[in-house]
Amino acid sequence: MVIQSGGSAPAYGSAPAYGYSQPYGYAQPQVIVAQQPASFAARFGMTTGELIDTGIQILAAITPLPSAPVAQGEAGVDVENLVTYQTALATHAKRDEQIRTLGNLLVRILK
Repeated sequence: MVIQSGGSAPAYGSAPAYGYSQPYGYAQPQVIVAQQPASFAARFGMTTGELIDTGIQILAAITPLPSAPVAQGEAGVDVENLVTYQTALATHAKRDEQIRTLGNLLVRILK
C-alpha cells in the first residue's frame, strides 16, 4: 500500500493500480437470469393440462349426436329402429365420457 501525499491510506475497495475493480483482484461472478418464454396455455391464464382438458371438453361438446329414426308406421320396424337409435346414443355417451375422463387424467398428469 502506498501512502499518499496527504498522509492517509487509500479507502478500502478503491480501485488498485493493477486494474481490478475489486480489492485483491477478486472479480464478482456475473449472474445471468434466463427466463423461459410464456407457454401457449399461459396466454389464456391456464396450465397446459387445463388447456388440454378445455380442448377435449370442446371436442366432446361438438361431437354430433346420432340422427333420430323416422317412424315407418310398422310397429316391428319402429321398435327395431328405436333400439338401434338407443344403442347409438349409449355409444355416443360412452365415447363422450371416455374423452372427458382422458382430459381429466391429462390434467392430473401434467400438474
